[in-house]
Amino acid sequence: MFESLSDKLKRTLKNLRGEGKLTPEHVDAALREIRLALLEADVNYKVAKDFIASVKAKAEGQDVWQELKPSEQVVKIVYDELVELLGGQSSRLVFTKQIPNVVMIVGLQGSGKTTSTGKIARWLSNNQERKPLLVSTDVNRPAAREQLKVIARATGQQIFEMPESNNAVELARAAFAHAQQTGFDTLLIDTAGRLHIDDALMEELVQIK
Repeated sequence: MFESLSDKLKRTLKNLRGEGKLTPEHVDAALREIRLALLEADVNYKVAKDFIASVKAKAEGQDVWQELKPSEQVVKIVYDELVELLGGQSSRLVFTKQIPNVVMIVGLQGSGKTTSTGKIARWLSNNQERKPLLVSTDVNRPAAREQLKVIARATGQQIFEMPESNNAVELARAAFAHAQQTGFDTLLIDTAGRLHIDDALMEELVQIK
């Protein structure tokens, strides 16, 4: 999801930079493309609408149309607003004294959870001096478990497996116990993707938590 959104934003802003002296029409067209990219990435409609309105208001407020190269100003405004949309300045990751710390990766099916799990594990290992353990609780999709296994191997991370289990909660608890017993200080749980609001799957998340 984020890769697709990033690619679309890069293309749109690159086209904007290619313009000489921008007109309001150029920017309106670019903002329409950005709005569409946000909606296609499942960003809430109101959030996307407010984002575009804020970018446009700030751009107009700085009289960018009269600048020699206003495209750079508009790109910066879009960047600043995206940073704000994602929570502003980054905060330091704080770990608790409990071992292991547990991180649940949740989201829609196909949104990149499993890949993100591997990236987070590698980042924790390389940049935070943590010892992460990965586990997939997607008991209905063997391919999902295999994907995490491949990613773990490629990134040099450890993965907990219990092939005989078809219960996500049981699997998460077993992984937690294994992490405690073997010295892993962070447990990353790659949960099953949700295509829509499914009561059973939502309850499964509650129980895993």
